[in-house]
Amino acid sequence: MITYQDQAEVISKAYLTIKDIRQLVPVGETKAREIMRAVRAEMVKDNAPIFNYHTLIAPTDRVLKYLGISSERIRKETR
Repeated sequence: MITYQDQAEVISKAYLTIKDIRQLVPVGETKAREIMRAVRAEMVKDNAPIFNYHTLIAPTDRVLKYLGISSERIRKETR
């Protein structure tokens, strides 16, 4: 089960990996990869810089926006 505390730890990072996405929402490896690809595709469409790293990463704020997750709510629930 994913707790608000778990989510708060994940969203404290500037960039998320596929593993981080799986810790943020209850999805498997394949769905997490689809989410990462979709977020990165939006970044290309918006001409946002993409870092080609040895592992796929995306800015936390972009992932949260794509998933419709409020960082403020997570932070509020962990106080």
